[in-house]
Amino acid sequence: MTAHALRRRPIGELAVEDMRLLIGQNVGLAHLLPLALEVLRDDPMAEGDM
Repeated sequence: MTAHALRRRPIGELAVEDMRLLIGQNVGLAHLLPLALEVLRDDPMAEGDM
């Protein structure tokens, strides 16, 4: 349910935890992976709730 709800949120409003959840569910990988890599370049220790 959470992943489904996040699919409706604009990609620019996703938090690190939101991206983690969607990537873990293989949702929107083509769009999310570049953003996630950018976050990790800025902060290699970035993490969501896990």
